[in-house]
Amino acid sequence: MRSATASLALCVGCWLCPNALQAGVIVASSLSLTQLQILPSSGTVQFLPPSNASAFVQVFDSLGGFDQQFDSVDGGATGVRAATALAFASAAASAVDMTASSTAGLNIPQITADAGTTPGSPYGLLQGFFQIAGASGPVSVQLKALLDVHQSLATSGYGESATSEAIFNLLLPDLSGDPILFLDDLRSIGPNDSSSTSSSPTLSAFVTLQANTPYYLIVNVDPDVSGSSTAPEPSSILLLASGLGAGMLLRARRR
Repeated sequence: MRSATASLALCVGCWLCPNALQAGVIVASSLSLTQLQILPSSGTVQFLPPSNASAFVQVFDSLGGFDQQFDSVDGGATGVRAATALAFASAAASAVDMTASSTAGLNIPQITADAGTTPGSPYGLLQGFFQIAGASGPVSVQLKALLDVHQSLATSGYGESATSEAIFNLLLPDLSGDPILFLDDLRSIGPNDSSSTSSSPTLSAFVTLQANTPYYLIVNVDPDVSGSSTAPEPSSILLLASGLGAGMLLRARRR
């Protein structure tokens, strides 16, 4: 009888306090522009000051958490961070090095909750004018973006879903409203699943530009994340625990 009572107490404890046995949702995502190259077939590239670097982060969770940070500088570098109880994000950009990076993640335990970043956040952004000097007429120009991408997702226990979307854009609005260089890597999983990937892609494209003509450049890195976890209602847990307990006690009495 003592053994049955002890087992009952252990089972009820596990149902009412499942922290040690159940996980939820974990997502970590990062996207970096490690090098930007503008390679004309003739002449040289000149960036016209001031080039701008901006960083923006915005995270939320369904527990009421919300944090938002933004900073922008001309001709320099910037970085911001934001966090709630369940989500975090950071972003940085340098107009000097022409690099940008963003990270985002969340960790939801075995509770009913949602968390993540808002669409379009976090981002590291570069923008400014450049031109091809020392040449004449139309010039063939190669644009290259060296990227570093990491995405890790896992759901277990009460975890329902997780997503990570790494987005990169390089635009020349004077040429087209569509991105010249573009990356959109979406990863999504359901319950009791995991996914992890790392890559260092190089994006490349050729455009024709007029020499000694300013062109506006916009570069953006944006890794979005989201996750959801759903725990049983307390009443359901108590009902299941009581039913389990009654069955164990009845078996013990029969013995």
